[in-house]
Amino acid sequence: MGRLDDILDWGTLRRWERVLARPDVMSSADLAAVRNRARGLSERLDEVARRAESCLVEAGPIPRPLHTDWAWRPALWCEGVETRALVSPENGAALGPEAKIFHDCADGEVSVRQVPTTGRGAAPYAVAFEVYHFEGTFLSLSIDLPREAWNGLSRQHLMRVDAELEAERWVAPYVRLSVRHGPNVAQVVRQLERDGFVDLDLGPTDLEDDRVTGAWVDLIFEAPAMNRVLVSDVTVSRRPRAAF
Repeated sequence: MGRLDDILDWGTLRRWERVLARPDVMSSADLAAVRNRARGLSERLDEVARRAESCLVEAGPIPRPLHTDWAWRPALWCEGVETRALVSPENGAALGPEAKIFHDCADGEVSVRQVPTTGRGAAPYAVAFEVYHFEGTFLSLSIDLPREAWNGLSRQHLMRVDAELEAERWVAPYVRLSVRHGPNVAQVVRQLERDGFVDLDLGPTDLEDDRVTGAWVDLIFEAPAMNRVLVSDVTVSRRPRAAF
């Protein structure tokens, strides 16, 4: 960014100020064109700001057990996402590029927000759940895994999920790994205890290794009413299981 960029930015700002000064003299068609252009520019500027913000924060290391061949931290915990807050979200509402919120409550007081961790812990961002009235039985955060996670995935693999949680009232969420193979889905479920990680063993499942087309992980909270949970980090890794 140099002096020429500053001059160009100043000229662009002056043109928009002239539009703001006399919108009443413009036709409806011109006003509509200005509105559409302004919205387009706003979306692009927001994206530039998000990417710059992501570059200014640095995520810490990801736990890598021995023989790990892939490890990953979802975008919700390492970069600012476009949709940072959901209030009373619909079932299946998206939060960021990889995550969705699922629940079975038709009328609940729930908010889910991406919040900065202000330098605490390995992840620069966290996800906060605030739940008041809730008549359903579960609230879950579902995270799509990238192709690198399930490319070559087989029953000879373990998936490990590490998660750091704080709660006003401690809850031990369930972690569920789902792997789509052909028309079927193989699933492994374990409860996340206070040690903060679970190993999900695909060995006992009926997974057809040569038909895998996708995978995702769910953090499932049962009876979440009247609680605040801060998920300050989530990472996922893969490694071969020990041969027996």
